[in-house]
Amino acid sequence: DSVNLFLSFLSRLNLPSINLRAQAIRDWKADEARLSCLPRDPVVVSLNRIMRGWMEGWAPPDSCDFRHGPGGTAEIRRSNACKAVKQPLLRADALLTYCGITDCAPAKLNRTNKIVFVAKSMTSWRTSSMEPTSLQWFQQGVWAALDRHMGHHPYLRRIIHLHDQSYNQRLAQLGSADPASYATVDLSAASDTVTWSLVKDVFRGTSLLR
Repeated sequence: DSVNLFLSFLSRLNLPSINLRAQAIRDWKADEARLSCLPRDPVVVSLNRIMRGWMEGWAPPDSCDFRHGPGGTAEIRRSNACKAVKQPLLRADALLTYCGITDCAPAKLNRTNKIVFVAKSMTSWRTSSMEPTSLQWFQQGVWAALDRHMGHHPYLRRIIHLHDQSYNQRLAQLGSADPASYATVDLSAASDTVTWSLVKDVFRGTSLLR
């Protein structure tokens, strides 16, 4: 176990002398081009039927649910990502001004993500999208409402445990002892292949998608 842990640790090291950014950019562009040509998968209809059932009774976020998260955004580095710095940037979003949340009408709407690449292992980088501050503020509110919904849902609360990892740890132990019982699926560039059109198709007809 110690040898395996040591070797696994070495494979996750980032080597500053090796610049993998160019390859990461090429891979990201290739994924974007491939996704733009994919036909609609019939399985999405089944997923939408399931999602409509799961989202029944979902309540929109309360005003107190919206807040700033701890991480960096498209405009701010993580090291400087405090509320005092983020709050003025909400004025860059016209929707917040329209709703009366901010009092300064912006010159233009700014909802541009920033694509960055971070080390995944010693031989590859991971693509990450940093949200603009205003969208991140909205997402925190939607996340709070979804968290409440899953916590009270009679089925979802039994299979999704976001605040307690012991459930997943037990399943991992069972899968390790008996590979035929449980397994995980690890997809390459999984998050990069979740397109906006796919999200709309899966959540179509639910109160979450308006």
